[in-house]
Amino acid sequence: MKILKLTRIDMAAIIASAVILSFTSCKTQPDDSKDVAQEQNEVTFDDKDAENDADYLIDAAAILEKNAGLGELAESKANSKEVKNLGSAMAKAHTSDLAELQSLASSKNITLPASPTDNTMDAFEDLNDKKGQEFDKLYCDKVVSNHKDAINHMEAIEKNAVDADIRVWASKMLPHLRSHLTSAEALQNNVKEKK
Repeated sequence: MKILKLTRIDMAAIIASAVILSFTSCKTQPDDSKDVAQEQNEVTFDDKDAENDADYLIDAAAILEKNAGLGELAESKANSKEVKNLGSAMAKAHTSDLAELQSLASSKNITLPASPTDNTMDAFEDLNDKKGQEFDKLYCDKVVSNHKDAINHMEAIEKNAVDADIRVWASKMLPHLRSHLTSAEALQNNVKEKK
């Protein structure tokens, strides 16, 4: 009889320990897909240069994912036809760019975020809350800001990445991003004038 009671007590202690362990381990697990990818790359690469190159591509993937997702939202929700068209162009171009980046990352054994990052989700929610002219203005502002960030990031990759293929990819992206920025800035000015 005493053995049975000890077993129940032991079982209760084991279950309680498992519950406590699961709660504490959940808190140490990264929530953001960007953090998950970075941790996986830290395990994969012993070389700091390769790890830095992986971080460059993680950030680039997050930028492209954000531009594609916001573009899809603008395509469906924008007030003006011009903003809808810009959104459609951004969604198509950056979805294609992201596919190319995923192929490059795969060839280098680099893990990219498996889902949109927290930053991307925040930007999406912020934009999704807007309507009409306010939506159009904020979308254009985000496209311009995101493309300036993307250009700066690609220039840093082009200059600092150790892997030659990664530098070439970034160089190839720059004219494409600059063209998008020029189009977005022109539309941004038109949207501001319509106030």
